[in-house]
Amino acid sequence: MDDFFGSGTDRNWYKYRSGTRVPTHATLAAVEKRCAGSRAVFDLGPGGVMLWAALAAPHAKLWEVIDVIFPEQKEWRNRGLLGIQEYAIHFERKLLPENYKAEIDYIAHSKGEQRNAVYLAYSRGEVKITPEVVAGVIAFWRLCSLVIFNMLSADYLLSGMMHALYDGQIFAPKLISAYGVI
Repeated sequence: MDDFFGSGTDRNWYKYRSGTRVPTHATLAAVEKRCAGSRAVFDLGPGGVMLWAALAAPHAKLWEVIDVIFPEQKEWRNRGLLGIQEYAIHFERKLLPENYKAEIDYIAHSKGEQRNAVYLAYSRGEVKITPEVVAGVIAFWRLCSLVIFNMLSADYLLSGMMHALYDGQIFAPKLISAYGVI
């Protein structure tokens, strides 16, 4: 994109890159003409994943992000705290092989005394973490923090996701193939 719009020395482009200015519809359309698909990244997130909604959307929109992962469980959102507990159980089933579950100690992990089993399973190739799952876990964590319920489980899942994201292999392949090296 720098080839088309400048390397950041242009005042307007620098403000967009640094996040201090939001582009207008006209600017987004101009960028879309040069970099097809960029508008979807701006509106939703990388690869069409609802990452921006997971990070900043109002409470009601968080359920939509989680529903992408568990579409058959939409009725859980009507169960209040019990529904959130059900989601926690299903996230753990999706992200933790059985052999890791007996060893999980949320308190020891929060004190830095235990490695995160979600990340260990991911790094050993035992679970697949997709961009949709990352967005869902972020939305789940935000939902738990709003009601201050199930935070140890949500923190644990989010910590595992963040370690996996640090490796750069979850969102990066889609971005690199779509836009070249970023």
